[in-house]
Amino acid sequence: QYPVYYRHMAPANLLPMGAPPSEPLPVVTELDAVEGAVLVDVRPFTAYAAGHLPGSLSVPASTDDAVYLGWTLPWGERLVLIGSESEAASVRINLQRIGWDAVVGRIDPSTLADLVDVPLATTDIVTYADFDPESVDTLLDVRDPVEHRAGVVPGSIPVHLADFAADPERYVDGPVTIHCQTGYRASIAAGFAEALGSDVTVVIDDLAKYQGDLVSPSGS
Repeated sequence: QYPVYYRHMAPANLLPMGAPPSEPLPVVTELDAVEGAVLVDVRPFTAYAAGHLPGSLSVPASTDDAVYLGWTLPWGERLVLIGSESEAASVRINLQRIGWDAVVGRIDPSTLADLVDVPLATTDIVTYADFDPESVDTLLDVRDPVEHRAGVVPGSIPVHLADFAADPERYVDGPVTIHCQTGYRASIAAGFAEALGSDVTVVIDDLAKYQGDLVSPSGS
């Protein structure tokens, strides 16, 4: 599958492009000031899991952050990045490289608890040694279909991350455990599942460490 934002990049690549903005992102101190924007937490997933703004998505800063933001969110959506100044600047530049300029602010992680009147949300993290797939209500595998064809964990539901993000209600109805190959894509899927009110557990581990036998998707 190809990222859906490619359709926007083709015409943009034919236009002149100025230098990226050098000024830092404005720091957001009240959520009302950025109402309607998508809150994207770009810290490492362990930090997000330990405490994050309810309703925020996790897309940890990496070489692939803009790829999955452009693949899972409506094109050009206004974004507020949650993370350090350097983390937010890195993600902002990566987004600009795909033509996404609508980053409107940054939230410093030290202020998260002050921005809401409810406790920060948390997400459970496990490894493949920590859980039995047969005891999980719903197990999602958000890798690419090419990876699925090489084998899936028995009982898992194979769905591409982008397809899941586009229609999470189709796959989630209650507690859910999510995995991919190493945990990065699963961490992104977590925010979309939590938005439905589901209790989410994310497997942060290499699938190669799974102790059981993988099966074909048709036999999962």
